[in-house]
Amino acid sequence: MIQAMLPPDDLADSIAPAPAPACEARGRPPKAPLPDIDPARCTGCGRCIAVCPVHVLGFHTERWTKFAVLVEAEPCTGCSRCEVRCPFNAITMRPAAQVKPHGT
Repeated sequence: MIQAMLPPDDLADSIAPAPAPACEARGRPPKAPLPDIDPARCTGCGRCIAVCPVHVLGFHTERWTKFAVLVEAEPCTGCSRCEVRCPFNAITMRPAAQVKPHGT
């Protein structure tokens, strides 16, 4: 009969866990772009908001006009689903240094 050998207790404690895959990581990857939304082109249809997997987009209303805005930058993964989904080309993915969340 063959028995599996377990590492000694002191060795098991020193083994580091494997890093989580990128899709499970929380927060924005270091050089991930952010969505820059042009309010002049945005119609407020909400398609970008619906496809965002981390819910960082929201609506802003200004004088009877509704348009999408980036609410929070940190959780954004830079997946660009919002840019692809926008039928009005109102969203452009730009370097994070060039984009500020709405209200900051």
